[in-house]
Amino acid sequence: MTLLLYARRKKWLVKSVKVEVTHEKVKCNEFEDCGDEIERLVDVIHNQITLDGDLTEDQRKRLEKIAGMCHIHETLVNKPRISETVKLL
Repeated sequence: MTLLLYARRKKWLVKSVKVEVTHEKVKCNEFEDCGDEIERLVDVIHNQITLDGDLTEDQRKRLEKIAGMCHIHETLVNKPRISETVKLL
């Protein structure tokens, strides 16, 4: 949504934006920063954005940068802490 709104505001020729997101759990040992927890499972989110339109290379690079500024993307990358309260009535 962010990409499409940005492109329309700039009057760039974008026909559609398709986002495919998948999730998997993999052993930490596939990453360099797991330390001693090599057997721990970590969440990996794969995000693929496909742009359909007549865009220059500079426009595509700018849209890629804008995609990284999406609020949901920023939240996931910054490893949110979750505060949960359960109220019993």
